Amino acid sequence: MPLIQIVPVEANKLKLRGTIRTPVYTTQARRNAMGVGLCFEADLRTDRHISHWVLQGVCCVLNTD
Repeated sequence: MPLIQIVPVEANKLKLRGTIRTPVYTTQARRNAMGVGLCFEADLRTDRHISHWVLQGVCCVLNTD
């Protein structure tokens, strides 16, 4: 996946058509020793139906182990 620029925007100003909400984790284990790993959810653009990505279990990872 290419580099992503993260820009904070107020939720009521978002236009989310054609996107999927993807969880972004800190590690590949999807959690750390404290049981926390979810950083935020990224809205990624897609041409496919959301169910395709949900069934694939798609997520983003910030740190490779």
